[in-house]
Amino acid sequence: MSELSFSEMIRDLRVIWGLSLLLTIVVLMVLWRWWATPAVIEQNNLKYVQLLWTATSSRNPSQLNKVEEAIRQRATQGEMSPAALAEFERIIRQAQSGAWEEASKACYHLAEGQQNRWRSQSPDHSHQPHETRHIH
Repeated sequence: MSELSFSEMIRDLRVIWGLSLLLTIVVLMVLWRWWATPAVIEQNNLKYVQLLWTATSSRNPSQLNKVEEAIRQRATQGEMSPAALAEFERIIRQAQSGAWEEASKACYHLAEGQQNRWRSQSPDHSHQPHETRHIH
């Protein structure tokens, strides 16, 4: 059994450190992507994103309270996921604390995160005759 020379040990340590660093970077990128992506809002709740944005951008506490009441009712009725409710509540709390600008930006970010999530799930009419796909 041969002993490793000092330079070989250093080289092996560099490889190990390099791989460790690479793995750490990959894990951090995955975590960042997960953390930075807003919750998926159910298609039938997308209008509440717009209503919330309107309330926050206009700094309207009355409208904000109406949106809060509506989303809580939908959540109670099982029409909104806990993740979506948490996202709405986080933005509402921001606005209620007086951070209207931050709440408006967070709402915009939430809306932006919904782009293309539902577009691909629109009904596929390709199997229907031409006359039922278009109104003439």
